[in-house]
Amino acid sequence: MGVGALLAGVGLWFWLGGSPGIMHPWVAPEAFVTRFLDFRLQMILLVLGGLLGPFLAGTELWERRDRVALALAWWLGSVFFFTVVLNWTMNVRSFLSAVPAVAILVARRLEGQSGRSRRWLWLPIGLAAVATLSVAFANWQLANAERAAALKIAAKHQSPGHTLWLNGHSGFQYYLERAGGQTLDVERSSLLPGDVVATPMQGNFVTLPPGSVNPLNDLSMRPSAWMNLQGWNAHAAAGFFTADDGPLPFAVGVPSPREYFMVKVLMPVQFHTQPANPREMLAGAVPSFTNGDYSVSNTLAVPANPAAAEQVAAAGQLLAAGNEAAAIQRYEGALVIQSNNPEALSRLALVLASASRPDLRNPARAVHLANQAVKLTDSREAVMLVILARAYAADGQWPKAEFAERIGRDLALVTGQTALAESGAKLIQRPDAP
Repeated sequence: MGVGALLAGVGLWFWLGGSPGIMHPWVAPEAFVTRFLDFRLQMILLVLGGLLGPFLAGTELWERRDRVALALAWWLGSVFFFTVVLNWTMNVRSFLSAVPAVAILVARRLEGQSGRSRRWLWLPIGLAAVATLSVAFANWQLANAERAAALKIAAKHQSPGHTLWLNGHSGFQYYLERAGGQTLDVERSSLLPGDVVATPMQGNFVTLPPGSVNPLNDLSMRPSAWMNLQGWNAHAAAGFFTADDGPLPFAVGVPSPREYFMVKVLMPVQFHTQPANPREMLAGAVPSFTNGDYSVSNTLAVPANPAAAEQVAAAGQLLAAGNEAAAIQRYEGALVIQSNNPEALSRLALVLASASRPDLRNPARAVHLANQAVKLTDSREAVMLVILARAYAADGQWPKAEFAERIGRDLALVTGQTALAESGAKLIQRPDAP
């Protein structure tokens, strides 16, 4: 009863808005989903259910004090210690080995129950069966989405003489490798022009050199289920396979779509990253790679005219000082000197699309200039795609703006430009957006 009162107090504190620090900062700010009452309720139920195992083991050991109770307590304690302390992440798979022990504990607690008192069992067993089958179905649908995505990508992007690279892990890695893809290795992989790199946008992936790839297309696959196991949506954040995706192992709600982004390699890239923990590896530790190290042959840059570059630099200083009209004149001067200067084209497009003075704006010309910059750079500069999105938004072409922003954001993420990826959505926000 004391333990129950303690748990009830903790649950009430959380229900009323307490913040126990459960959200991983990689996912979203903690208040993102904890403000929803349905998420709090699921959190309370799962926490109490999870703590039931250790409490059952403690009660059995205290009351019976036999070898079986000791073995069960040791069993559960070992699982919890490994999962919470030793393992690199907390996930459901780490806890699965505790299921037989919990089932035995529950059965031992029911041994002394009369037949009449067992009639209520159909309700919790039925609810557990529904939850279990729902999780299994969601996991099946998640695997199907990964497999379908791998087959579509392989059918579209595999070509003779070129390699289809996988930049990531999870079930998608298994299916794409079976379809003929090859996993990118930060220690030794060699990417050649014409190769294609497929990146699942959820989870960790290898950062590619900025400007070395251009976008081909993206793909979104949404599992058909009513239980979310991985990632966050409007009302839940679940991490069945890794706690980094969310504090709950599963949550009621529509699963998050699985996003994949394909890029084409434009220049040779040779990875030669060295592990950051060589001493620990001698003792059997897994190699750790903090930063990607590579050599790249950049042969695609448009040669910059020094005089044009000087005008662009001067325009940037004028913009920093708030003189937009003079900056526009400088950008125009750079284009007179070198009409195919991508930086001058894109920077001028950004000013014409978002100038603080309405009389300086020219959204239609901004779209034209930004498109020129993107074409001249073969769409390999994420910042120019984001500027194109801003120009489309200023011109009221919202579908094109959202598409360009999404492609630019994904390209920025794949090439390690996280700040640019975060700023893109703000540049095209609709006037009526909340």
